[in-house]
Amino acid sequence: MSHGVFEAFLAQQYVDGMRLAESSDLLFLTPVSGSPPDRYVADFRCIGLVKDDTGVHRADRFLVQIAFPETYMDEVDPASVLTLLAPGNVHHPNINGPWICPGHLHPGTPLVDVLWQIFEIITFHRVTTDEFNALNPEACAWARDHKDLLPLDPRPLRRRAAGAPPPTEISS
Repeated sequence: MSHGVFEAFLAQQYVDGMRLAESSDLLFLTPVSGSPPDRYVADFRCIGLVKDDTGVHRADRFLVQIAFPETYMDEVDPASVLTLLAPGNVHHPNINGPWICPGHLHPGTPLVDVLWQIFEIITFHRVTTDEFNALNPEACAWARDHKDLLPLDPRPLRRRAAGAPPPTEISS
């Protein structure tokens, strides 16, 4: 992969990611390093779950780092791309802080698609209840027992303009 192609990819991710954040009441996106940026902190202000000594509780702020290593266009290791920064006690089958399993993350997956996947995970729009396919088996059992509460946050990631059709979501 040529360095120029990767730089062009990063530049487009910045434009598209900032455009999504500007159209959202639930996502704040901060470029952290590089020009064009190769790392971001996504601040999701949506409803998800945390677990502490007193039980499972709702939380409304989640910080995730998204990094694009130089090999991102050829191979993807989700553990090197996604890092849960806070809170450390998120309660979700796909999260065992600091690790987040987004499912299949293909080489060159756009930033906007990654942001949608994280949002859908946090809010329980995307959830597995199969303990053998999860980072947090205990959260799988919780999700199975509380399907009537899911998704936790029905608000859309992208706000709709008056009269606009629903936003296009990523394909799995």
